[in-house]
Amino acid sequence: MKLKPYSFIILLVVVATLMMIIFNYSSITGCAYYSVFVLLVIVWCELKTDRHRITFSTALLMYTAVTQLGLFLCYVFLGRESLSNYHDYTLRFLWSPYLSRVVLYAVLAVSCYESAKQFARNKYPLKEGKNYSESTQLVNKRLSLFSTLMILIVFLYFVYNILTGGMSLFSTYEQFRQSRVSSSSIYSYMLILFYVGTIYLAAAGTIKECWFGWLLWFLQVILFAMNGNKGEFMYSLLAVIGMKGLMGRKISFKMLLMGGFILFILIPSITTLRVIGVAQNLRSISFNPVEAFTEMGMQLRTSVRTLELMEDGTTGFLYGRSYWQPLFNLITPFLSHTQATAHIRSVLGGMGFSQIAESYLNFGVLGIVAFFGMTGFFLSKAEAKANNKFIIAFIGTITCILINATRNYFAFVPGQVLMVSVIALLVRRITIKKR
Repeated sequence: MKLKPYSFIILLVVVATLMMIIFNYSSITGCAYYSVFVLLVIVWCELKTDRHRITFSTALLMYTAVTQLGLFLCYVFLGRESLSNYHDYTLRFLWSPYLSRVVLYAVLAVSCYESAKQFARNKYPLKEGKNYSESTQLVNKRLSLFSTLMILIVFLYFVYNILTGGMSLFSTYEQFRQSRVSSSSIYSYMLILFYVGTIYLAAAGTIKECWFGWLLWFLQVILFAMNGNKGEFMYSLLAVIGMKGLMGRKISFKMLLMGGFILFILIPSITTLRVIGVAQNLRSISFNPVEAFTEMGMQLRTSVRTLELMEDGTTGFLYGRSYWQPLFNLITPFLSHTQATAHIRSVLGGMGFSQIAESYLNFGVLGIVAFFGMTGFFLSKAEAKANNKFIIAFIGTITCILINATRNYFAFVPGQVLMVSVIALLVRRITIKKR
């Protein structure tokens, strides 16, 4: 296997980052400039290896980088004023002595991911412009109907709760989180159906060909947005962009325009108004061009807090328990279960978590290298070897789960992977059956 020049470059970045971590480099400004340099190198490598396309692996990498470095870079280069929506109490992690280490861990994570992706691309190159839409018209129609049905189930679940008082049509995000629809155990299954339905609908054909399904999707997105929710539809939309890129669509001005609208208008608008109610305060929208990066980048604080808890002895290394225990819990439903991250959940409260923090919590720096290296390699390999739209859509649902896990705990991943796998088998059996 002959390695390409940019594969060596990103590998050198990994080594340099490890050396900075070993020698405990602590300059905040230096870490910021180094982060920008690494991100530029990664963008260059991505454009080279994926031929100016956004694939599944690219989408996951982009989201990971933004959630770990977005707020930090805004703070260093734009100052405290760029974070005016947050109180000093919320931002106290930015003055932690562990901040530079955590930033370097984030750089190590994304560079290890990209390095592993480069090795995968050298062995399993991405196909140029392959047509994955060779399915018959009947198969596409069945796939569209099945996808539309999944989205319809989610839509009717929301409509039922609105009519029966389980949630308000328009409310604040906090009110939504306390509503019956969100607190129900069914809600997580509805989100999976929405993710899967969106991705398979995009695989079934164009918007014009599947117009009714996309109309339902749009109505459901409005219900999410009017109650302050973004991730519920943004994760699946990001996976769809990755799927279209894998099918051959290159980065275009139209795509950049849509991305700019989402990043600089849609996300900041929902974030700003979710506390006071989106629908009731549309006239109060104020646009902050960095709001999307700072809001998603807030996950950096979970990594800082994890290091602080480990340093003062509140918690210790898990040695892989948070990864294998969910699998054990899944195959032994008849036993009483615990979560390896239960203690840190109780301390962090509603902050969510981070896979950089969780991989470090398990095996330290080696955990970060292993987790992100394996994720980058196997996801890149899978998307390169995919040879039909069903496999691509299935990989898309896995990517959606991984994107969701970027800002959360790993505990839900095995169960959701099992669920989307069962749905994938069902979809394929129904859509390709004989007349």
